[in-house]
Amino acid sequence: GRDDDANLSAYFRMSEGADEDSAWRTEGLADLSKYQNKIKFIGQDIIKIQETTSNVDEGDAGKYKLPFDIVFEDPHDDSPVGALIEVARGGSCDVGMLHGPIQSPVRDSRKRCTLEFWYHLPQAEDVQEEIILCRRCVAGGDDLSKLCVASHRESALWELVVLPTGELEFRTSGGTILNSTEGGEEKDFGGGDMMGDFGGGDDETISEHPGTPGEVVWDRADGSGGWNHVCLIFTSRYQEELTECTVSLMMKGSRVASTTARIVPPGLEGEALDDSDEIDKAMAKTVLLFGLNPVGNLRFTELRIWSCERKEDEVKRLLYECLPAAEIKKKLNVRIKKKADDKVSALKALAPPKRGKRLPPPPGSGNGLLAPSPRDISRNRRERDEEEEQVTRPGLLPPPRSKDSQKRASADVTTGVATGASAAVSSTAPKPIPQQDIGFGFAFPAFQESAMDPVSDSAWDSFFPPEPEPKKQRAKNKTSQRSADRVVASNPPVERGYYKASMPLSRQVRSSAAAALVRGPPATRHFGGNRGGLARGVRSDRSETSRFGVGNIAICGAEKTVVYKHDRSPPGKTYPIGASGAIISDEMDNEGSEYLCCFLAKDKRMVVFELTTKTVVVELQMTTKLNYWRYLPPQAHGHTLVFMLITPVGGFHWMPLDESPRPRQVWKRGPDLSSKKIVAYEEGGSNGMAGFEARSTVALILVSTASSGTPLEAWLMPVYGNSRGLCVSNNVLGAALFRPYQMASDAFLPLMVTADKMIDKDIIMEVQPLIELPNGDLGVGEILSCAGIEQNLVKKVDLQPPTLAMGTWPEVFICCYENLIVATIRRKGLLVAYEFKNGDLKQICQEVLHHYIVDCAIRAGTERGEAEVVLLVTDKDNPRDGRVISMIIQYTPPSR
Repeated sequence: GRDDDANLSAYFRMSEGADEDSAWRTEGLADLSKYQNKIKFIGQDIIKIQETTSNVDEGDAGKYKLPFDIVFEDPHDDSPVGALIEVARGGSCDVGMLHGPIQSPVRDSRKRCTLEFWYHLPQAEDVQEEIILCRRCVAGGDDLSKLCVASHRESALWELVVLPTGELEFRTSGGTILNSTEGGEEKDFGGGDMMGDFGGGDDETISEHPGTPGEVVWDRADGSGGWNHVCLIFTSRYQEELTECTVSLMMKGSRVASTTARIVPPGLEGEALDDSDEIDKAMAKTVLLFGLNPVGNLRFTELRIWSCERKEDEVKRLLYECLPAAEIKKKLNVRIKKKADDKVSALKALAPPKRGKRLPPPPGSGNGLLAPSPRDISRNRRERDEEEEQVTRPGLLPPPRSKDSQKRASADVTTGVATGASAAVSSTAPKPIPQQDIGFGFAFPAFQESAMDPVSDSAWDSFFPPEPEPKKQRAKNKTSQRSADRVVASNPPVERGYYKASMPLSRQVRSSAAAALVRGPPATRHFGGNRGGLARGVRSDRSETSRFGVGNIAICGAEKTVVYKHDRSPPGKTYPIGASGAIISDEMDNEGSEYLCCFLAKDKRMVVFELTTKTVVVELQMTTKLNYWRYLPPQAHGHTLVFMLITPVGGFHWMPLDESPRPRQVWKRGPDLSSKKIVAYEEGGSNGMAGFEARSTVALILVSTASSGTPLEAWLMPVYGNSRGLCVSNNVLGAALFRPYQMASDAFLPLMVTADKMIDKDIIMEVQPLIELPNGDLGVGEILSCAGIEQNLVKKVDLQPPTLAMGTWPEVFICCYENLIVATIRRKGLLVAYEFKNGDLKQICQEVLHHYIVDCAIRAGTERGEAEVVLLVTDKDNPRDGRVISMIIQYTPPSR
């Protein structure tokens, strides 16, 4: 099949707005695709081009054409107004419908179309009439202005309108009507595929629309909200009638409605509707119209037309991304002489670059890190490690296992997937092994190296603007000089008892990267989630090991991945890895090894990179959907690298460094959770075993239904157990697992902390033990302690959330460390800390932050009896920007 560039029929970013001298009013807006279409305007006096307020990726300044918005002001009268694209028969935009006969291959290539764009709506009370977002009309003459009158429907083929009730409605000249909230002939809201949870999420709709999928987002009084993405997909490949086609409607990349539509060209009837020649004459010239019957502050940006049917994962993958066609093409002026000089001769003598030996250059070349196929594996990683002294990597990873131990580990869970760990690997990746039960396969085994050499250092340099070098602070806990040199705080140390806020993210990284960081990674939490219910981590001689708990944030684009570390300088680093989403591990050893797990939606592959050596560790071919994922601390499974993958089947532990790198199912999802969206996940407890046999024992899952505004449920699932899942609450604000240091160090079930809403809107914190019932099922014991959260200082505060990939659930974040429990009420900007002492909750800290809380995590402080709480919050002046707040909280440490 053709690639994206070949299928792109038109692409508009309205970039002429960057040039004050641009004659866009008379010459129109340029199409960035190779077909060079134009957007022209009728009623120019109320149409402006302004800097975009959307979350669409701007791209690197100077490298990509920046996005701007077409902005409509309030019309003065009923004069024609709108934006239009002329479509000639056989042109690049003449696709999707009214082409035949079916057996013609030339015609068949024109029977598919995807039209997508972003649009911004004002507040709901400002819209009293229908707004026509898009309409296609037959143009009968040279005067196109009359077509821009909303009531002129005589020549219309189809139109998409926004109703004052907040719904979208698609209508055709043949009488078809498709409403966005009715679903039509197809409806798919449950479960979600990989990109179903990798797109915009519930976004801004959560607080505004407690009801139905398919409703638009209106602007809010505080200026946030209002941006919507719509996608229309037409295909007439499978219809017997020339006038029929299948129409699908997507909102924010999720299919909300679909039907078979009848589209009749004006003036044709009877047998003429079966005559392709007659239809060709009627369709000789048509136009696409946008923004008819506008209202003030109606905006459009990032308009794309494709000559293909885009799938949901493809739409979501590029929902916020700029396309390669937006890259600025630099012109080269070459002087041609009769006699080539030495420089020209030298250039001609250069050999082309060798393939397969080096990874590709940095972003901008059009290739990502994954362009070459896997090569022959040179040496087995385990064999190489055994040749070296084992003391060189004494971190969290366990020592090499014996063959007997490996057999026992592989027998823990039977999944029916052949491992093939000892199989020879050819120069091309083998086909994935078929799987019926869990739907996973892998391309090549772990513990072996690819033939690819490491990337050159220049290819891995950060693309962030340089920041002044901060002064290094002397570590108070007398860490080694090596550690102090490697870990340099990007902000001054936190004063104990107070909190410090960083500079805005947009001053640390580029503004587009800052907006993406606030929006967050898909299908996971920014900082990864709570870790307070697990056994204590295995400590090495590295002083930083015990300070794990705040995960780094990975933001992906089509050509690069940004990894943001709040406590490093510079805080961000860009890698030439194009992906749909990524999660990153802690540093796993003294060499600082970090593992980046990337998902490539287009190829349905998951790839793990080791960032310090810049090598591919393992690939996993996905043959199932993925709803949620995160990095788990090593004590969750064998003290090794663990990624949690949640699919419609259940939860899987994936150990990429294992010799049998297949995901192992640890719990089944069941019908009660099959159609619900996972918003948070963590594991806790311990089976009491040591080394590679160590396992967590229970998982806490927070879920909501597919519709926004529904209550949040808390579920407990046994890990590697036979008991059923337990719904512990069907309306909870937040929950977390908790292991106070008084608990035994062998096998245990953790405590559970929940935040629940009282009748008078107060919030109560409760601590309960998890128990094993006589029949082996999980249960919850009596409440050990409870405490109400005092909210008088923030009673009237209601901070508005930004656009978030994971939506605004849960309303209360809870994170735990040793005997410390920290709760943050996100919309109130309130942080409350409790110490669980002598079986009772004692409040030790309360702080009003005055910012909406995007995410929260906790880790050990630099001194004994201290914990550091790290929060990502929005910036007051710009909802697309944020800050990192760090706070030191003192508590009573365990006695030595």
